[in-house]
Amino acid sequence: MVKMISSRKESCVGCNRCVRECPMETANVTFLDSCGNTKVEIDHEKCIVCGRCIWACRHNARYYTDDTERFFNDLSKGVPVSLMAAPSILTNFPEYKRLFTYLKKLGVNKIYDVSLGAAVNEQLEKAAAAFKEFNFDGAAGCLNAVINTFESPVL
Repeated sequence: MVKMISSRKESCVGCNRCVRECPMETANVTFLDSCGNTKVEIDHEKCIVCGRCIWACRHNARYYTDDTERFFNDLSKGVPVSLMAAPSILTNFPEYKRLFTYLKKLGVNKIYDVSLGAAVNEQLEKAAAAFKEFNFDGAAGCLNAVINTFESPVL
């Protein structure tokens, strides 16, 4: 997993601004270092890379790793790449269709709307509730239908 947001532990003063600003409750882990100082590190499994912690930190303890060069290198090597675009691209980039066309010509496989994740999660929650209601333990195998529903790109 590429760590897009990282911490500089030596700069962290444990103020917890990053923790308060983060929309993911458990993406930041507070701990005491070997000197007894409070520090905060990122749980990369739970981080959604929104960047709010970077903007919140007044101590330059968080930073973003730009992987744009790697992205284009991977495309040039034929590495399968799919993208997720936020719905705001529609208003922030009036020429977004041209951008998507360009990226597809470079080799991007599929471009998804990031809200797809919310739709998949909603369907999974409904399925889980139905399975629980009927005391059915084989939910995982039956969720393929839900996943297949969202397999095709939306942008």
